[in-house]
Parts: sequence; structure tokens; C-alpha cells
Amino acid sequence: MTTSQLAKYLHLNELTIYKRVRLGEIPAVRVGRAVRFKKSIIDKWLEIESGWDEEFETLLRKSQEFGKRTGVTEEKIQQAIKEVRKRDNLLKVVIDTNVFISGVLTKGGNPSVVIKIWKRTRKYQLFYTGEIIEEIIRVMTELNVDVSLVKDWDKTIRKNTILAVPTRKIEAIKEDPPDNKFTECAVESHADYIITGDKHPRRLKEYEGIKIINAAEFLEILKTYKEPVRNESN
Repeated sequence: MTTSQLAKYLHLNELTIYKRVRLGEIPAVRVGRAVRFKKSIIDKWLEIESGWDEEFETLLRKSQEFGKRTGVTEEKIQQAIKEVRKRDNLLKVVIDTNVFISGVLTKGGNPSVVIKIWKRTRKYQLFYTGEIIEEIIRVMTELNVDVSLVKDWDKTIRKNTILAVPTRKIEAIKEDPPDNKFTECAVESHADYIITGDKHPRRLKEYEGIKIINAAEFLEILKTYKEPVRNESN
């Protein structure tokens, strides 16, 4: 079929045909400078087009353009899958504000070692909520930490943590209710541990299978923790 014949067949003008061919939306074959269409392929395409969704098609086209522009290949996809699955096997952790800020502003203590392990060795995944991150930043500001450092830590935290959005309101800690936000984050992210220096949450010791421990105890756990071996054939 020629472009003119297809335009009549689809009840579209030829300019629309050319535009959609250029965007890869209509299957076509180029013969020299001319464009031709096979009716059987067009009919099959029409079956698919009956479920046309403009928003989805735009999203798909932009995604494929991104893939082409950035050089996404099957090999890169497989490597990304391996990296994601590797992280799935890591311990899931929530660190309270006290331990985190102690770790980044003081040198040599257990909190500092915990923070170094998080960024340097990736032995565990750190989960936070937007509320927790905002509290960390506010406390740094209250301590008169340089604005540039605060901004850099804000960026680093958001880039290197997994954001959880709690769907449950938890009131397990009566003595200091604001500490419940760490429990809510841990429950939502199915965390293994909450690391805290606060006595109130530590009195719980455990909540819904999530261990509540201090930095020293977590470091002892890491010494003996072995990452599960995943069967890559799956």
C-alpha cells in the first residue's frame, strides 16, 4: 500500500500518516525514498491500536527515546537487575536522628563507624521517611552546622537512602511519641533493625520482629553477618 492508499484506508490525511511513521507509531517499510505498507501488518497494528492510550503511548515513546539516548542495552539491564537483587539481600536498617548526627559530627565513636559502613561498604540498606530526613536537617541547623554542609548532607541522605512512606500510625513509645516515626518507617520498610541511642525505644527491644539496638550492638552483628547467596539462575 502507498501512503495515499493507507490514508484512505485509515481515513487519515497523508501528513498524519507521515508524522506517525516518523515517530515509529505506524509500521512501514522504506523502498528507496518511498514508504510502503503491508495490509496484513496494518490490520494487525489496528487490532493493537484499538486499545490506544495517548498518555501511555507518550510515556512509552519518551522512555524508548531515553533508552536510545543513554545507550540502554540488554547487558546493562541484566547488570541492573543483579545489583537490585544484591541489595535485596542486604540488612534493612533505620537509624535514629541521634545516632546519625553523632555519626557525622563526631569522630571515632560507634555511630561514626556505622555511618562509614553505610556509605563505604554498602553492608546494609538505610531507610528513611521525609519526616526523618527533615528532622535531621533541622537538628543540624540548630547546631549551627555550616549551611553548605547541611545542604550536602541533605543531598547525600536523599540520594543514598530508600524512602519509605508509612501507611500506619504507631504509638508504641508513649514516653516520647516523636520516636514512633522511626518505628513507622521500620515497619513500612520491613526493616531488620532500628539503631538508636534513645532509652525509650530501646526499652521495647523489639517491635513486630524488628530488633531495636544501639550502634555498638549493630556493629557486633555486622561482624558475623553473612550476605545470603542468591541463585542467579532464577
